[in-house]
This record gives sequence, structure tokens and C-alpha cells, in this order.
Amino acid sequence: MLVMTLRNSDSKRPSRHNPTMSSNPLPERTVSQSRIFSGCVVASSVFLLANPTDAQEALQRSLAGEHAAEQVRQQLEDLPATIKCGDYKLQLQPSLGMTWSDNIRYSDMYKESDVILRPVLDMKSMYPISAYNALNFSVGVGYEAFLQHSDYNRLVVEPGSELAWNLFVRDFRFNIHERFSYEADPGRLSVLSDLPTFGGFYNNVGPSVLWDLKDVNLSLGYDFQRFLSSAGDYEYLDRFTHLVVGRVALKVHPSVNLGVETTVSDTTYDHPYLNDNTGLSGGVYARWQVTEQMTLRPRMGYAYYSFLSGPVYDQPSVDGYYWGLDFEHQVNQSFRYVLSGHRELLPGIYANILDFWQGRLQADWRVFRKVTLRGGFVYEVGKETAGFTGDDYDRFGFNCGISYGLTQRLSTSLGYNLYIKDSITPVRDYTQNRITLTLNYRL
Repeated sequence: MLVMTLRNSDSKRPSRHNPTMSSNPLPERTVSQSRIFSGCVVASSVFLLANPTDAQEALQRSLAGEHAAEQVRQQLEDLPATIKCGDYKLQLQPSLGMTWSDNIRYSDMYKESDVILRPVLDMKSMYPISAYNALNFSVGVGYEAFLQHSDYNRLVVEPGSELAWNLFVRDFRFNIHERFSYEADPGRLSVLSDLPTFGGFYNNVGPSVLWDLKDVNLSLGYDFQRFLSSAGDYEYLDRFTHLVVGRVALKVHPSVNLGVETTVSDTTYDHPYLNDNTGLSGGVYARWQVTEQMTLRPRMGYAYYSFLSGPVYDQPSVDGYYWGLDFEHQVNQSFRYVLSGHRELLPGIYANILDFWQGRLQADWRVFRKVTLRGGFVYEVGKETAGFTGDDYDRFGFNCGISYGLTQRLSTSLGYNLYIKDSITPVRDYTQNRITLTLNYRL
């Protein structure tokens, strides 16, 4: 991910309500970095808008923007440096992964197994140019090599990138950004089956403004989104979207934040298979810090899509509710789990709309100082509507693994993943077992 954050040097301070600045004065360099990365996090939380789900999640992130900014600042200050020159830090971390999969095509009818080698180089760097300007850069670049099916080999570029300019004027925060990402693993989307690779290029660009009134935050943002498929058979998904998001967040109690959101979108496809559409949504959300160890994030709302007539399929409109519930619990210093569930109306692959439900449980347990166990379950239900070839399916997933710190710089992990998908279209059924061994080294 590439992040560049610049601030106008004429603006002498961020919002006066920044809690990281109100008490316990920090040294000059630390205060500067806190201001810089607060703006970086706010910019990121305002514009995670690749789809309606991201817009709703961005609302939740904005509620904890100042706390997240302090966490990011501390992480970057503590970043172990491979190269350090003055205030500039650069960390290099190569890794090598080896995965065995018994079903690389995600299809029981055309099942193929293979071993995949995945070398990756991760780079993280931070350079505070001044009290109001900072440059952050992180990227992961690698390659996936299939030992028996070399025609599936592909370049790996870890998502995503961002170029952002932030301007602080009294209680207002202005942001202009551009971000992009590329993804090619079909397993990340449960609706996909019977193909070894699927992905595309996403690009979002636009401005936003946030008005910080201490206990009330008001924000308005616009994004121009572009998607280009990397697979020729899926070029009909190429599209561009205009998206406007407005939100209001209110702190009603030191441990409770409430908010409302609304989104307006207009999508046009390059090819006449799926229908151009206009979308409207509105809802409420909250964040409740139940205790220091427990956090609850509920949300709910209503979405409506109006479709234009097309040469392939005519669909007047689709509407429905969305909801979500996330619960995080840090039981003690060693054990943590997250329980979540949600329903969303998303853009479809084989039809216009995907009605998507998901429930997930994930846990991490640090058994010893150098040993951590993890495990989790996920259950997904999807139904595509407003199209000729929509799917109706459910998918179950299980994962477990162990990581071990061999030395201060070298670590290894071993993981197992299982996916079982059942579709009304038999060719889209699959069961996949995957074992991955990874070595990580911090230079």
C-alpha cells in the first residue's frame, strides 16, 4: 500500500478536540507525528468505499478515528528499522509461502491439485517531513508459481495504494485522495466457482470534508470508482460508479457513539450484460465500549436499487434491509475472539444483485511467548437476483493454524483451511482443502 499524506503548513493545528493532544504533553517530534497520522487515519476511514459494505464499515471506523490515529502513530514509532537515517525508517520483510491445494479450480467437477510457491517482499517506511507533512509507504510484491499448472502463474501485488492530501482549517478536515488495488484470488468471493483465477483493478478518487465539533462529527464525501476485470470472460463487469456518502456521528456517552449515514450511487457498465443502476441507502449504527475488554458494534439500514432497461435483462428495482453486528472480546492478555454477522445487498457477478449473509467466529490464543494458536469458522449464504444466471448457494469454512517465533527476526507458521460450497448449479459445488507453510524474516 502506498500512502502519501501532505498538510498545508499554513494550518497551525488539527482539530482542537484531538484527545491525543489535550493532556500528557509529548515531545516535539511525537506530537508532530500524532497530528500527521491522525489525518492519515481519518482520510482512510472516510473513503473505504469500494462497495456499500465498505461505506458502512467506514462509518464505524470514523467513530474511533482519534484512538486509531494514536495506535497507528505508536506502531510507526515502534517500527523496527532495517534502514534508519534521521527520522526516516524503512523495514524490509521477505517471506516465502508454500501452499498445497487439492482443488485450485474451486470445482468438484473439474478438480485439480497443485503446490503453489509464493515469495513476497514487504516494505514499510515512514518519513515525517515536518510537523504538517509526512510520507508513508508500504507495499508487498511477490509472485505465485504453480508447480504443475504454470499457465496459472501470476504476479502478486498486495492491495491497495493511496495518495492523499489533507488540509486542516480550524475544525474542518479536507481530503483529496486516490487509491487503487488489484486482487486475483477467486476464493475471497464465495459466489465464484470453477475458475483458478479471478480479479480486477479497482481505482477510487475523490474529495471529502469532515467537520469536527467534539461530540458531533459531520462528514460528506464523493468517490469516482472504476473497476476493470483481469479475466476476459468477465469483461462485462467493467464499470464506473459515482458515489456520495454523508454521515453524522454523535457521542451520547463516554462509551457510546451513535451515527446515521446515507449513500447515493450511480453505476454504468461498459458492456450491456448487467444493468446500469442508481442506488440509495440509509441507516443507523453505534459503537458501545461495554468494558475495557469488550466492544459491540451494531448497524442496520435500508437499501434501494433502481435499474435502467437493458438489452439483455429488464429489472425495475430491488430493495431490502441490511444489518450487522460485531462483538470483540479480549478475554486476557493471551486470548481474544471476534464474533460477527451481517447481511448486505452487493453488486453481483452473474446477476445484478447479490443478497449476502455471513456469520464468522475467529479466535487467537497465545499459548506461550513464542507460540500462538488460531482458529475460526465462517458460514455464508448468497442469492443472486435480477439476472438470467444468478446463483443460490451456501459455503462453510474452517481454519486453524499455529505460528512460532524461531528467533527475534525469523518466524514460521503452518495453517489449514477447508471450504465446502453447495450451489443449486452442480458445476459450482466444491470442497477445497489447503495447507500453507510460511517463513517470515525481518531484515
